[in-house]
Amino acid sequence: MNKTDEANQTAAVLDGHQIWSAMRRLSFDGIGTVVSGSNTGLVQMDDLADRAPQFAAFFIAPNREKVLKMVQMTTYRIPNCDGTINRTGCYDLKLTDVMTGFWPSENGAMPPDEPVCGFRGQRCSYTVEIAVGATVLALIMLILLLWLLRRHCQTRALNKMPWRLFSDDFRLIDEEAARSLLSIGSSNTKLSNQSIGGSKKHAILGVNTHATYRRFIQKQPLKFNREDMVLLTAVKDAIHDNINPFLGMAFNDKEEM
Repeated sequence: MNKTDEANQTAAVLDGHQIWSAMRRLSFDGIGTVVSGSNTGLVQMDDLADRAPQFAAFFIAPNREKVLKMVQMTTYRIPNCDGTINRTGCYDLKLTDVMTGFWPSENGAMPPDEPVCGFRGQRCSYTVEIAVGATVLALIMLILLLWLLRRHCQTRALNKMPWRLFSDDFRLIDEEAARSLLSIGSSNTKLSNQSIGGSKKHAILGVNTHATYRRFIQKQPLKFNREDMVLLTAVKDAIHDNINPFLGMAFNDKEEM
């Protein structure tokens, strides 16, 4: 309309074909605001009096708030083109890279051409890491070795069977022999009237240790596992004034019964 008025063609404002022809291939600056201080840029009309589009490609990273403009798409007029004939706007898009060296990292920078430590790690020293790893490995091996040594010493101590009594270590006596020893008043045996009599069976362990025992029939060779030996050793070591001490156990470890 303004272009038609500038030509002093008052009657042309009523002629749609003339206005449409004046709009073809028209270019003007977009309207801006004082507050924003910006405008819509250059407005170009194509050969069919439609606005030629302007596009841009942006990259939106999921871990960043800033939007990166990658490509600017501007329109340019195709020479020797008539829109009324081919029914096109006679415009095409020109792509211009705004950002070069783009990489989808946090800062958008491309990775270096060569790693910081080199392709073979020749630029970095791993002495500290190797020393720490070797120290930790040595500590683990030392702890394992100490545990195995402690286990071996415990096994050796258990295999000695401190609670086992051999046939030469004790002498079984009946009630008559026990009473005769009491009547003699032997100072070499620790017998008392309370311990003589009843259903208890008596034995002399060592030189002068009086003990009572229980006798069982052994039908097969006895095999003690680790748990059994740990239990018997703990019972052997249990000493208190209010309990009778466990002196030991005698058994036949051979095949003949």
